[in-house]
Amino acid sequence: MVKDYKTGSGVQSSTPHRYSAQAGHSRGGSGHEVTNADVLTALLTLSEGIKNIVSDAVGEHLAGVVQITKTIVDVESFSVRGLKKELTEMMHHIEITRNEIASLRPASADDDQIIMASNELDAVVEATETATTEILEQSEKMQELVGRMRQECGAGDTVNMEANLTELEDIATQLMISCGFQDLTGQRITKVINTLKYIELHINAMMKIWEIEQGTGDSNLMINAPDDQRPDKDLLNGPQMNGGGVSQDDIDALFN
Repeated sequence: MVKDYKTGSGVQSSTPHRYSAQAGHSRGGSGHEVTNADVLTALLTLSEGIKNIVSDAVGEHLAGVVQITKTIVDVESFSVRGLKKELTEMMHHIEITRNEIASLRPASADDDQIIMASNELDAVVEATETATTEILEQSEKMQELVGRMRQECGAGDTVNMEANLTELEDIATQLMISCGFQDLTGQRITKVINTLKYIELHINAMMKIWEIEQGTGDSNLMINAPDDQRPDKDLLNGPQMNGGGVSQDDIDALFN
């Protein structure tokens, strides 16, 4: 059924409908009839052209999307690899640091050099107190004996001279024995010094692991014990090293 555009009614047509091209009539030329097949061919050609244009545009767009996606994946992959490397190095540093700290505090208390150093210092203090007490007691005995001998010699009494000299000799011997603590305390302090050097060695190793530059920290020496509650504890810093602290000349100048 083909619609008749002149009458508007539908008529049967067994042959392809032809359209007359009227453009040539105005110039006196003969008209060219366009068949349905020509229109279909033109439409197919146009459709194929549009499809090719769309296909090329979509292809270029997809290529851009693929390139962007590949770039994003590469960046993410690089970031993940870098992060994994940093975490691996950090874990390695932590493991070495843990071993260094573990070497300072072994499982057995008998092998703990820090505890050993603390015990040695306690022994030094105890030995020093004992020796000092003994030296003071013998010195008092010597003073009493010298005073008694002076009185006896002044009175011309020499009967107890030999006994007095023997007692004086015993006192001197006891003093020399008491002064022997210096050798023992020297040995104990040497152990403590070796322990401090051992600790310093491992601390330097940890500083090297974490690339910590010397002199970049802020630290204050703990002179007083943490539980020291004396109001003037900041003024009681104990004996100073030679050349350190306030000199006697400064003190004399203060009172003059």
